[in-house]
Amino acid sequence: MNSTAHRLPEVRFLTSGHVTDAAKTSAEQALREALTGVQGEITSVAVTISVVAGDALPRPALVQTVVEVNGHRV
Repeated sequence: MNSTAHRLPEVRFLTSGHVTDAAKTSAEQALREALTGVQGEITSVAVTISVVAGDALPRPALVQTVVEVNGHRV
C-alpha cells in the first residue's frame, strides 16, 4: 500500500438519512484505495452520504467526496 494512504487526514462525514457506521467505514476504505498513489499533500477530506428511505430504489444511497490536494479541491 502506498504511504499516501497513511497520511490521509481525518475524514469528515456529513450524513442524511439512516447511515450506518459500516457504511461510513466502507466509504472511508474505498476513499483510501482511490487516493492511493496521489502525489501531493492531502489536507482535507469531506464525505457526504445521503440515504433515501424506500424499498423501490435499487441503490438508495448517494456519496460525494471532496478532497483537497495541495490547496486545490478535486
